[in-house]
Amino acid sequence: MEFEEPKDGDGSLRASYRHSINMDPNRKKLPSEVTNDWRLWFQNPKFYVFGFVYMGVRLYCNVLATLINFYLIYVLEIVTEEELAQKVPVQVALIPLLLFLSSVTASTQLDAIY
Repeated sequence: MEFEEPKDGDGSLRASYRHSINMDPNRKKLPSEVTNDWRLWFQNPKFYVFGFVYMGVRLYCNVLATLINFYLIYVLEIVTEEELAQKVPVQVALIPLLLFLSSVTASTQLDAIY
């Protein structure tokens, strides 16, 4: 192995020792030096738990946002068929908007807590 001068210009023994250790390819890396490879995610069980919870929440929110209008119109009968044929009533648009805004507000408050 050939000796190389340290880059920082310090000719002391300590600097050259530190430089030679950092250049050793067989040296074990400290946990702070290890870079996470994306393939290592698949070995972590928390990755799958997080993925399933995330997909479940997204599915629930999308189905709720889609079906809430049908529930308001056909089950609760907030508007009549004649009113619905002319224009979309404010209630049908306001209730999903309030649900969305309340979820955004709750998310910001939870972010502040955690």
